[in-house]
Amino acid sequence: MTEKTAQKEPGKKPAPSKKPKPQQEVVVQIPLSELHPFPDHPFQVRENASMGAFQQWTLKQADDPVFKVYRREYKRRFAWIKAGRISDSEFYAWSEQAREQKKKCDEGSITAEEFGRWLKES
Repeated sequence: MTEKTAQKEPGKKPAPSKKPKPQQEVVVQIPLSELHPFPDHPFQVRENASMGAFQQWTLKQADDPVFKVYRREYKRRFAWIKAGRISDSEFYAWSEQAREQKKKCDEGSITAEEFGRWLKES
């Protein structure tokens, strides 16, 4: 036989494979009391002073409907910069005005509906 692929001869067992067999996974139950954090764990989640001021502020704002409307419009207009619809200076001028209007809304000088209407019309 000159070919690399050998044909099976009758009555002869094939040679064992040299590939290692994969280890079987085993599920082990561990009491929660035995679990503990370890240093530099990449998925630690904390809601305390180590979070940072911006993250704490963002979580606090999550339920504010006025903030949600403002944030949605802010992101939409910021995307306009990349699309070339407005310049940086036009966006930041609008942003300044929007913050002033939001402050008025937070203080109660204008309603949330008036603020939303201003955002769409500005």
